Amino acid sequence: MSTLRMAEAGTPSKPDLGVWLVLLIFGFVLAPLRLTTITYHGLDEVERQSPWLLAMPHWDDYKRLSAVICFAVLVTSATGIYAIAFGTRRKHLELAFTALWFNALGPFVLDFLSAGVLFGFEVACLTELDPRNLMPLIGRTAIAFGWSGYLLFSEQCRQRYRCATQ
Repeated sequence: MSTLRMAEAGTPSKPDLGVWLVLLIFGFVLAPLRLTTITYHGLDEVERQSPWLLAMPHWDDYKRLSAVICFAVLVTSATGIYAIAFGTRRKHLELAFTALWFNALGPFVLDFLSAGVLFGFEVACLTELDPRNLMPLIGRTAIAFGWSGYLLFSEQCRQRYRCATQ
């Protein structure tokens, strides 16, 4: 047996992704698609119901910022997918963890801030703190807590994403 094969035989390989991590990757794939669809249809519906918004000076700026938020979720999701699929160290797991929480809370917070800066925080509170917006936020937060527990405490993740000192 060659020296290279003996060295490979003694090296423990990292565990496969497993069903749960593949499911999390699928969630990262869906996140930007879902957000973009909801944002596009939501803005379209608001413009149909309130055509006077088109004359507001900052409405186009708000739509541009909404597109930037969607793009940020796309980049964050791609980063999370990369960290999960190709990562081997604990820092990759932390990157996936950060992407998970950004996708859960980031769009809401950034949308609230952009609406507040452009239209005033009174208007942002009236629109963003509506139960139709808060219920999905609560759901995304609960899902992020569940995935956080899996990422931080599962044996699969512990073996796949070892500390750099190991």
